Amino acid sequence: MSDRDTVFASIRSALAARNAPPSPHPDWDTAAILSRAAQACSDLESLFVEKLQASAARLVRGWDELAALLRAENASGLGFADPTLDAQHLLGTDFEIETTWDRSRVDAYAFGITRASLGIAESGSLMLKDADTASRLGALAPWVHIAVLRRRDLVRSLSDALAQLGDEPYTVWVTGPSKTGDVEGILIQGVHGPGIQVCCLVD
Repeated sequence: MSDRDTVFASIRSALAARNAPPSPHPDWDTAAILSRAAQACSDLESLFVEKLQASAARLVRGWDELAALLRAENASGLGFADPTLDAQHLLGTDFEIETTWDRSRVDAYAFGITRASLGIAESGSLMLKDADTASRLGALAPWVHIAVLRRRDLVRSLSDALAQLGDEPYTVWVTGPSKTGDVEGILIQGVHGPGIQVCCLVD
C-alpha cells in the first residue's frame, strides 16, 4: 500500500466512524441581505442575464447559439459533456464529444459542458452541485466552460439558493470566468479556471 493509499484509508475509516448528523445551516434574516435590485425585480431572467453579463460571463439561448459561439472561439475540437445532455446530437457533427472525463488528456479538451443546478438572479451566479455535475474537472479545467441552466432553475437570491443546498457536500459557485488580480490592480482571467464562462439557457 502506498503512502497515498494509507492516508486515504485513514480518512475513510475516520469518516465511517462518524455517527453525528451534519451541523444545521445557520439562521439569518434573509430579507436583510437581499439586494434592492432583487427585491424589486419582477423578471428574474432579465435580472439574471444582466448580472451574468456584468460578471464577464456570456449567455446563449439554446444549442444552436452555443454551437455558433464555440465555432467563433475556435473551440470546435474535442470537448467533454455531461452524458445526460445528449450534446453530440444537439451540437452536431462539427464537434467531437466525450462523455467520460479522461484525466490523462486534460489539456486536450477545448471545452466542458456540465449542468447548472441553479442560476441566481441577484448576482448572475451559477450553482453547480456535485450531485448534478458529471465531472468537477469538466467544469473547471477547460478554457471554455458551459453551464446548461434550465429556466425553471432560476432563483431570486443567494439565500434562496442556500435554502436548496440540502446536505450537498461539495458545491461550485460560479460568477463569471476565473479571475485573479495582482498588487498593481491588473485583472487577469482564466488563471485558476475557465477563461470563458458561458451559460446556455434552455427550457
